[in-house]
Amino acid sequence: MIASKDGLPIELHFRLNVVDEWPPVAVEGVLCTAVERGYRIESPPFFVKGLSVGDIIEVAFGLENEVASWQPISQSGRTTAWILRTGSGNNIATMLPELRALGCQIAELPELGCYALDIPPEVSIADIDACLARLDGNSTAVAFPSYRHP
Repeated sequence: MIASKDGLPIELHFRLNVVDEWPPVAVEGVLCTAVERGYRIESPPFFVKGLSVGDIIEVAFGLENEVASWQPISQSGRTTAWILRTGSGNNIATMLPELRALGCQIAELPELGCYALDIPPEVSIADIDACLARLDGNSTAVAFPSYRHP
């Protein structure tokens, strides 16, 4: 197990399977905290499917200390959503303050046009959907790689 000396969050590096140049990176750093049985996810991932903030995972490390594989120990009730800029006519930046006001934590890679949303269980998915529905569908894509809301 990799752990920080002071108990603060650390970045675990997840090796990604790149196909047809997607995702645009081969490794993603995800902020985690070492806990008794594994690692707790602290930030929404951009490219690792099936993870949400608050999940606790067990990991197997590769030769370069990257996460080669992982298994859930416990899953939070939080949902992860991804927003991707696919064209120039999008209005993602104008939507981010509204998503934050609803209670979402948002990680941003604006230079790649990638945004990861952490949606707490108390936030209504209907409110999130209403907000996301106003995005320009011709220049923006939305996915829910870790959907936990009832």
